[in-house]
Amino acid sequence: MKRLILVPLMILLTIGLISFAYVEVASAKPMELKAVTFLPRQSFSVKSIFPLVERINAQAKGKIIIKYLGGPEVIPPPQQAEAVRNNVVQISLCPVEYYEALVKLGNMMLLSMLSPDEEYKSGAYEYINELHAKAGLHYVGRATAMSEPHYFWLITNKKVQRPQDLAGQKIGASSTWPAPFLKAVGATPVMLRIPEFYTGLERGVVDGVADPLTNHMTFQLHEVCKYVIEPGVFAGGLVMIMNLGTWNKLPEDIQKLITEVGAEVLREYIVDMDKEVLKAKKTAQEKGMEIIKFAPEDEKWFVNTFYESSWKENMRKYPDIAPKMKKVMSKASLP
Repeated sequence: MKRLILVPLMILLTIGLISFAYVEVASAKPMELKAVTFLPRQSFSVKSIFPLVERINAQAKGKIIIKYLGGPEVIPPPQQAEAVRNNVVQISLCPVEYYEALVKLGNMMLLSMLSPDEEYKSGAYEYINELHAKAGLHYVGRATAMSEPHYFWLITNKKVQRPQDLAGQKIGASSTWPAPFLKAVGATPVMLRIPEFYTGLERGVVDGVADPLTNHMTFQLHEVCKYVIEPGVFAGGLVMIMNLGTWNKLPEDIQKLITEVGAEVLREYIVDMDKEVLKAKKTAQEKGMEIIKFAPEDEKWFVNTFYESSWKENMRKYPDIAPKMKKVMSKASLP
């Protein structure tokens, strides 16, 4: 009689162990993070996300997997940060100016005189992340950078001899970042989505546009524009952001992995970006565009006016944030 009772008990225990093992396996399923970019995959501006995704997926030991969904065809660029904040997707690579209303940084990220590594030392990274956290976002880090701050280039169909000759021109951009300079020089800023740059130039809606030179060539703007103004200005303003709630749920080792891989990928991107700008400049010339280089005193005025007008506007709009941002993004802030 005892043997008859023991048999079903053993069966039940075995079934229980199997069920427990199944629950353990099921719970070990990796957390999936969905990622988008504000430009299509072929744009060099969003290149840094792909090695980051590949390396994290390979090194996360099955704890998370990042799935790249696509670019602006998935979520319109101006809505991506809000989508991240609401956890529709968990990661976006986009310009910080696209969600200015959330973090109140204006174009201050572009005005840094430091490398990304130096921003960790100066306190800039910590402060920028603090501002993001208030908006329900985690600032993973910059997504674009180069060895010198000359990321954005103006191109135009009206030849100029001096920067002041830009007065009266209509210059398109996908955000408000060049507006302070354009207003200071007497030009008119025009908001255009990046895919509209080509038709805007072709139809004369704008006389020129402002964006990275690599983008100008990727979108074949050499077909509809004649002149490139050298030098470029500012640091790259693209960042990688993550939903804060999702970030807080990640184990510490995965948080550390994402941060370290992001910094590692960016160091590589800087080297590649310097090469790509030289290549883009060569392509522009080969395609018939003329490079306009100002006299030294005019070049100095051109660059200084970009910075001075932008800081003035940021101080006006965000007096509680701009002074500290200016301090932590200067060389004087380094230990």
